[in-house]
Amino acid sequence: MARLTKEQYKQTYSLLYAKISKATAEVKNGNETIKSVYKGTLANLFGEVELCSNTITAFLWAVSHKTNALPTTLFKISKLSKGVEISRIHSGFYNNNGEHIIGTALVPFIMDAMREYKPTHKHSSRNVTSKTTKNVDYESYSEDELHSIIAACESEIRKREEIREKQARIQNVLNTVGMTREELLSLLGVC
Repeated sequence: MARLTKEQYKQTYSLLYAKISKATAEVKNGNETIKSVYKGTLANLFGEVELCSNTITAFLWAVSHKTNALPTTLFKISKLSKGVEISRIHSGFYNNNGEHIIGTALVPFIMDAMREYKPTHKHSSRNVTSKTTKNVDYESYSEDELHSIIAACESEIRKREEIREKQARIQNVLNTVGMTREELLSLLGVC
């Protein structure tokens, strides 16, 4: 897969934004404005957009969180048993000059916000420790066995901290060269 240019990424994210925006459009019904709510799968919403799921996840995170780059939450996204529910919260934001940034003018801000996305792992080191030790009768273990369990947990915590530090260093390098994680993965041919 060839690496996309920054302009191609911008066009693709504009398409994602257009799809989510259209699905959650405000519709006039006489004098009343009704907000549309999208209920369905992401595959149905973004079907023909060719991006890996990590990129779409980062996009959805960016539009549903307040960040340094995007100072307002645009959409509320809730997980359903089959798919998601997406509703519009704000159409945009006002910049320091009092200009209302809306529509595709939001895309560069969304792209910058995507750089702030940090995937969360379902199991933190604390959860690993509690899962490892749950329903265990510690009194039946010798002192050496308990020290061994503690050492294994501490080793796991150290490994995870090292991984987080490496991820932070990689993100710093990407920020320095002005590249997103998705652009790097595309350059490497990984999705």
